[in-house]
This record gives sequence, C-alpha cells and structure tokens, in this order.
Amino acid sequence: MRFPIAWRLGLVLVLVGVLGAGLTGYFAYRVSRDQLVKASEERLLTATHVLLRQVTVALQGTAAISETISRSQTSPLFMLNCIRSSVSAYAIGKGGKVSGGRCG
Repeated sequence: MRFPIAWRLGLVLVLVGVLGAGLTGYFAYRVSRDQLVKASEERLLTATHVLLRQVTVALQGTAAISETISRSQTSPLFMLNCIRSSVSAYAIGKGGKVSGGRCG
C-alpha cells in the first residue's frame, strides 16, 4: 500500500516536531536540574556555616567558664555552682567574668 506524498511529508513534519520538542524538553530539564543542585549546595553551605558559628559560640562560652573556674581562688565546685546560679547574668563578651551572684 502506497501512501500519498502529503501523508509522507506530514509524517516527516510530525517526526521533526516531536524530535525538536523532545530535545528542547531535555535541555530545559538539564538546565533546571543544574540550577536546583547549585541552589541546594548553596543552602547546605549556608546551613553549615550557621551551625559552625553556633558551635564556635558555645565552645567559647565553655572556654570562658573553664577559664573563670581555673583563675578563681575559691573551690572549683563553689565556682561552678556560682556560675550555674548566675548563668543568666553571664556574658561571653565581657572577658569571661561572672557578673552578679555571689562570685566576685
């Protein structure tokens, strides 16, 4: 069975259109995937930096408390209890000094 020339040209046009749409979709998928991966990496890096900053601040606070206990002339247990009781008045940015409470 022979198809007329119009049918053959129509089939070729449809195949070219489907191929073009397929290639366009594939490249759009690749570009959007790359952008999503890049954005995810940036968010993860930002979250890591925030977490690192929080850990650093916590360790600085612990170091300041340890330094305060080591420099005190009173019992370390007394100082620890004093620091625990005045932890709301404790500020890391004040050179590791305990302000308020019973300690001096």
